[in-house]
Formats: sequence, C-alpha cells, structure tokens
Amino acid sequence: MVQKTIHGEHLAHRKFTGVGAQSFPDAPLRDAPISLPNTAVILPVRRITLGIDVDDTLADVKRPALAEVKRRFGVELPFDQVRNPRTEENIKGVTVTDADMTQILRDIWPNPDQVALLDPTAPAIITTLIQTHKIAITTATDAEKDALVYWLGKQKIPFDEILHVGSSKEKLGFGHVSVFIDDYHPVVEGAAQTGRYGILPKTPWNEHYRKGNTMDNNRVFHSNHWQQVQEFVVTISSSI
Repeated sequence: MVQKTIHGEHLAHRKFTGVGAQSFPDAPLRDAPISLPNTAVILPVRRITLGIDVDDTLADVKRPALAEVKRRFGVELPFDQVRNPRTEENIKGVTVTDADMTQILRDIWPNPDQVALLDPTAPAIITTLIQTHKIAITTATDAEKDALVYWLGKQKIPFDEILHVGSSKEKLGFGHVSVFIDDYHPVVEGAAQTGRYGILPKTPWNEHYRKGNTMDNNRVFHSNHWQQVQEFVVTISSSI
C-alpha cells in the first residue's frame, strides 16, 4: 500500500484544506494519531471520496418535522406512511407545502440537540471509513453552518469537507465524489447514470424505488443499516 509520512506534526490540531476548511474552519477533524517530536506518523493514502447526506441519512429530522406538522396543522402522518421526502403533500385534506416544510426544518435545526442520530453505529463506521476514504458531507440541509458543525461534532462524525448545496441534485456536480450515500433516490440514480455509485438507505419514501428499480445494480446499492453501507463501500472500492 502506498503511504505518506507526516513528520513531527500534531495531527489533532491540523486544519484540513478544501471546501470544508474554507467554509467551516472550526469543524471537527477526523480522528488521527498524534506524533511525538522527531517521530513519524504513517497514514495510508486515502482513496475515493464518499459523499454522505445528512437529513434522513445521518440525522433523524423527519420524525420531529412530522411532530411539528401535527402541532401546527393538527394532522398526523405516521412516519411509515410518508411517501414524499419533503412531506409537501395533502395530509387528511390539509395541504402541507414545501415552504411549510422548509420553515419547519429551519425551526428544528437551531436546536440541534433535539435532532437524533438515525443509526447509532454510523459514527464508528464513518470513523473507520475515513482512514481509507475521504469523507465529504454532501447536504442540502436547512441547517445553518454552526448548527450542522455542532451536531456533527456532538455525534462524533468525522469528515474532510462539507459541500452544502441549495438542492439535492446539485450534489452530482461535485465530480470528485465517487459514491453518494443518500436517502433521495434521484441522487443515487444520477450517480449511477454518470458512471459513479449510489447507496440508498431504506426509508418509507424510497421503498417504491427500491422495489421497482431497473438501474444497473452494479452501481446502485440498497442498504438497511450502516454496517451494510460499510460492506458496500468496501465492495465498490475494490472495483475502482
């Protein structure tokens, strides 16, 4: 394995470069060994970049959003009946618009402590993956910078950069991202269509796509949990 050597550097305090460093200078860095003076730290050269979504891939924002829909509009939509990832749909005769949901999500993220982690195994798995892969947080979240960085740090999720876009499909414009892990099926489908790979976590709103997907299954993977995501990343990395 090709390796790089970093001499006498206190890696825990090193600032990373790239988009994440420019936009989020105080973002948590990936875990790394700390070298002693006049010693060398040997790190493997990391390979492909993984683009990991936040809302409803890492962070459980749908459940608090649905609770807020019930509080504001007096209607209840069970989580397992959600068919639209943004929930801008008619719920028992009440129209909940995209603008409504955007405002609800914006109201949730200023209090990131109320946003739960979807899979408690994700931070440890991402910490393992970042040793051999670059991690880009690719997100169209309504969270502001400080709230997002705080939440990632609290959950101990390491990353190299944050790529914050206005809409999910814009993520595909980052050509250095080889694998997208995203609950929004047009993103993983778009990745496959551009010769890259997509991993689609299981959710009620993409179940129809998972069942009816006719895409090349060598490029679209359906995961049920983060351990499976890790297995798929290993499989994909070995083929690139």
